[in-house]
Amino acid sequence: MNCLAFVSITGVKIDPRQQIDLAGIQISRGDEFAQFLRNDKNYLENIGRIHIDLIARRNVAVFDQERLNDLQFLNGVSDIRVIGIRLLAQITEFFHGLWLDRDNNINAEDIFVHDLDSNLFTYFSTKSQILNCKVSTSDVSILDFNEVVIVDYIKFRAVLHKNHGNPIKDWLNLIDEKKDLLKLPFSPYSKSRLYLAIKFLDLSRSQFDIFMRISILIVMFECIFTTDNSEVSHKVSERIAYFIGENKTDRIRVFDLVKLGYDVRSKVFHGGTPKYGEDQVYSLSDRLDNLARQIMRKLIIEQENFKSQDSITTYFKDLIFS
Repeated sequence: MNCLAFVSITGVKIDPRQQIDLAGIQISRGDEFAQFLRNDKNYLENIGRIHIDLIARRNVAVFDQERLNDLQFLNGVSDIRVIGIRLLAQITEFFHGLWLDRDNNINAEDIFVHDLDSNLFTYFSTKSQILNCKVSTSDVSILDFNEVVIVDYIKFRAVLHKNHGNPIKDWLNLIDEKKDLLKLPFSPYSKSRLYLAIKFLDLSRSQFDIFMRISILIVMFECIFTTDNSEVSHKVSERIAYFIGENKTDRIRVFDLVKLGYDVRSKVFHGGTPKYGEDQVYSLSDRLDNLARQIMRKLIIEQENFKSQDSITTYFKDLIFS
């Protein structure tokens, strides 16, 4: 099979004619590639002028057959739909991993895969703009992808996929000197708490309605911290406070913050209108997003305590009453 795949990427600031190697993902501005698509009648008919115009206003990562052959998780795959899904999943997951280290709104939005031999096309979209509240553009040219960030990302991958047998060491050995993170293996998600939390995180950060964004973040917190149906808002707020707070003052701050989020969710999910000004609600969303990042980073370390409802209950009893 001879394929060409290209992914449109938003939230990255790149100078004209510049290309950035983002840990193995070669990103360049989309305007020149869009012109290449416009000049080919086949692409114009199968992709459409609207999509090509969107690519022109974004950035693009292009994968030719040689590059696709280099990716282990595509070995033996001949269905272009599977190629598209796996490649988009790997790149999207990588951007989640970046979020662990710093706030950003980098997002892989669409992928097109073209089988050049049969002239078949497939297209997938994340249907989500992962935006931070300030909707700023990340200057990846100044991001320092040092070894600490890379290892943190691989830990995130290992926990998300629940791999065992010292996966961090094994996966680090798969990365060459160029830190090509797309050479990591592809493995199906398990329906773990962390996996579901990531799905809610993605859903929350894709919302343009700021109240819905806050509400879904609270659902994400419940996915991680609940073990029963009684006094849920109090237990979740308290557990997060003890999980993240370093002292009494900090725990009270975190507890009150999560309670504010619960107040918004309660009104939104029951047809009410939260009584917050625009500045207040954006500030609240920002603080909850930062709290979610703190939680996810610590979960990587404390994953053993979140294997089951019993282990979570025992962990927080010891933490709260110690």
